[in-house]
Amino acid sequence: MTERTQDFVAPAEAPSGDFLFRDLVENLPDLAWTAHADGHIDYYNARWYEYTGTTLEEMQGWGWEKVHDPQMLPIVIERWRASIDSGQPFEMEFPLRGNDRVFRWFLTGTPAIPPTLPPTA
Repeated sequence: MTERTQDFVAPAEAPSGDFLFRDLVENLPDLAWTAHADGHIDYYNARWYEYTGTTLEEMQGWGWEKVHDPQMLPIVIERWRASIDSGQPFEMEFPLRGNDRVFRWFLTGTPAIPPTLPPTA
């Protein structure tokens, strides 16, 4: 069975204290996260930590690699970096290790990352 995760890439210009957004994401039954345009993941919802049994400190930046199947990880990284570089949507199925040490398949996706707009005068 494949579970679906809903992943969000927050625009760089969004305020970090966007409580409405965080409240919505914290109440999703899905695993969810946000990332900077460079691919650095800076936020996971409570469901992520519940499923993986990890902490914020363990998952900062590229820490998410720790919960991926080592055989699939190179492919996941290659596709994630290609998405970051191109700004194109990312969608992929891969197994994630749960807090019970069992890998389960997830369908993960992000919307396209909009190009950074130049500041207006």
